[in-house]
Amino acid sequence: MLTFDPTTTSGTALASLFRVWCSLRGTDPEGAVNGGNLTQAVAEHFEALGLDVGGPASQVDAPAGRDTAAEETHPAAR
Repeated sequence: MLTFDPTTTSGTALASLFRVWCSLRGTDPEGAVNGGNLTQAVAEHFEALGLDVGGPASQVDAPAGRDTAAEETHPAAR
């Protein structure tokens, strides 16, 4: 199950992306978000994380043998 924790690095990145969404949406909670603007914002976030938006999906795979589920549950396992 996914959980949101804004005190983690990944939580901070997700919070930043959500703030971009809110900015694109404007003050209307039912406001539409322009797909092109959202695509650009997501691409910029990926690039800021060091991801090559034109690269392969495998660049976000966990290294072989690394149990990321255990690390999420038990930060000391890092």
